Amino acid sequence: MDQLTVPSMRLIFDHVGCFRRDGGDIWWIGLEPNKELLALQKELYHRLTDADLSLDNRRFSPHITLARQVVLGKELDRNKLLGEPFATNADTVSLMLSERTGGRLTYTEQYAVASR
Repeated sequence: MDQLTVPSMRLIFDHVGCFRRDGGDIWWIGLEPNKELLALQKELYHRLTDADLSLDNRRFSPHITLARQVVLGKELDRNKLLGEPFATNADTVSLMLSERTGGRLTYTEQYAVASR
């Protein structure tokens, strides 16, 4: 991670979606396409696989999880959940540990690299 080129980026959240799961869906808010973020993800992915680390080969889907294990009684109009898109600036990449503790999913930062 220390060899990454981390740019300062403007991230725009512009849509809501869900990952369908048995026992309840995961609802999230997603970003509009961002070339800088995609390039950063690709660089990190290639550096890690070049170091012989085994990674998931699924499509990169940048998002913030809003809720887990959601069960809806009827179909929801996703467009009404967000309202207007919003933006924030990001200038740090963090390696996070995701683990279940006492039945709760917790995230703990393990390492971070800021833009230079």
